[in-house]
Amino acid sequence: MEQKQNQKNSYYVTTPIYYINDVPHIGHAYSTIAADTLARYYRKQLGSDNVKFVTGTDENSQKTIEA
Repeated sequence: MEQKQNQKNSYYVTTPIYYINDVPHIGHAYSTIAADTLARYYRKQLGSDNVKFVTGTDENSQKTIEA
């Protein structure tokens, strides 16, 4: 039987939505590394099943479709 996850012991971290047509810059790396560092820290504290780390790109933006 699965135990219900306690939300007080859960941690969620996300990065901004990156646009694939944008020029890469230090801000992209900074926010991804900072979010990854937080996720790794909380995985040690709360366990890997209690931490969710989400990142991604906006592949369906109008500028992407036009390009």
